Amino acid sequence: MVCSEKLIRLPLPSGEMMQIYGEKPCRGLKIVSCIKARKYLKKKYLAFLAHVVEKKPEKKAIGDVPVIRDYPDVFPEDLPGLPPIRQVEFRIDLVPGANPVAKSPYR
Repeated sequence: MVCSEKLIRLPLPSGEMMQIYGEKPCRGLKIVSCIKARKYLKKKYLAFLAHVVEKKPEKKAIGDVPVIRDYPDVFPEDLPGLPPIRQVEFRIDLVPGANPVAKSPYR
């Protein structure tokens, strides 16, 4: 099978090779309005009509993600709540009214 040439080769029991050629697509594909399509159909023009509908994305569940499925103990269904209170509280004390440092960091 040669897709780019729209060609299928089939070996026959007699040893010969049968070749089937597909039709080349028409390059002049045009999109027309409904009014124009009606006009063309009234004039008996050859027409192909297509109704294109956008597919709505399906809703994914959290179990569909492979990593979450592989490690269920790391990703519980329900979160237990806020993290426990720690002995040391981490914070940065700011001086009221102080200007921010004007230097770019990591220079």
